[in-house]
Amino acid sequence: MKIIEKEKILEKWFVDQEGKVILKTLRSKNLVKDGILDSLNILTLALFIEKKFNYKIDISKPKIIKNFEKFDKIIKLLN
Repeated sequence: MKIIEKEKILEKWFVDQEGKVILKTLRSKNLVKDGILDSLNILTLALFIEKKFNYKIDISKPKIIKNFEKFDKIIKLLN
């Protein structure tokens, strides 16, 4: 699967959670500090990624959790 396809799938996940308005600022926001993702959302998103992309994310590592602060960093996890 191409990276652009992965981006679109993740964008849809965020739209399903927050509404279409999130697309305007998704790439510029700190998703954790701005309250878009909390610990339960991070777990839910990590499980979604595992199922959708067959990619295991070890959310017990602080360095991995830090990647959930920015949309682009989440995408980089999938490369």
